[in-house]
Amino acid sequence: MKTAVNYNGVDLEVKGEYQRGYEEKMYMRNGDPGCPGEAAGIDDIDILHCGESIIDILSDSVIEEIEMLAIKMIEDE
Repeated sequence: MKTAVNYNGVDLEVKGEYQRGYEEKMYMRNGDPGCPGEAAGIDDIDILHCGESIIDILSDSVIEEIEMLAIKMIEDE
């Protein structure tokens, strides 16, 4: 998966493997306990600017913000 995002006025490209999330289920149809939900995410993420990887110079919180932007772009398609 590859998608373009704009973070604070900077055009970036996000690459990785998108993993769709799923909602929590309290109980199964047969009454068995359900399963916890899981948020969508991007595995093996890389963030590029002008074709160069910049993920090593970004803080974890910035990477998370960019990942959330990329997930929103993918899910809005």
